[in-house]
Amino acid sequence: MGCGVVCTLDALDRRIVGALQVDGRAHWGHVAAVLDEPESAVARRGQRLLALGVVQVIGVPAPTAGTVVHLRCEPGQERVAALSLARRRDTRYVHLLAGAAGGVA
Repeated sequence: MGCGVVCTLDALDRRIVGALQVDGRAHWGHVAAVLDEPESAVARRGQRLLALGVVQVIGVPAPTAGTVVHLRCEPGQERVAALSLARRRDTRYVHLLAGAAGGVA
């Protein structure tokens, strides 16, 4: 996959990212079953996305707000990610930040 400054995700990569957004701790076998893809392919692709830093799964428990999710986005994609999260029924709030974290939801 060899990503430089910007990495292009194909359809399977985006589906894996979507599954991790729902449950960042899901086993690759579960993600593969949900996506109806071979577990070996999902595990290989998912591990590569994580190893390259293209995707980071970070969760911090917040007792009064549910879960706080730290996002790291490609430059210029913070607003797109924030709007996608804001459209979810289970999202209470979305804030864009400056610095290492591109947003919090």
